[in-house]
Amino acid sequence: NDFCAAFGRKDLNGAVSLLAEDCSYRVTHTQPPLTGKEAVSETIEGFMERVVDFKVLSTVAIGPLVLNERDDIFQASATAPAGTYRVAAGLFFVENGKIVEWTDYFLT
Repeated sequence: NDFCAAFGRKDLNGAVSLLAEDCSYRVTHTQPPLTGKEAVSETIEGFMERVVDFKVLSTVAIGPLVLNERDDIFQASATAPAGTYRVAAGLFFVENGKIVEWTDYFLT
């Protein structure tokens, strides 16, 4: 939840500090993963300015697996209305307090 909250604050350093060095991020389950903290950080930085909020609706943690349902709210430009994307499941594998794997599954 701290990771998701960093997006609403536009806190890139806070979000990146929660990533493992060898982390991977799959924007959707149909895309290949980005690998390594640098590549994931660059991707996050690329869309963070458009983020209004990552509103976590529910969270379940089972050992190192964390699953959340959330609404990702983005605004394409200062004059555009915000759009909401329902993340049916944001799946995180956490090890030693750092995110090792992150995959989002969106409702279509």
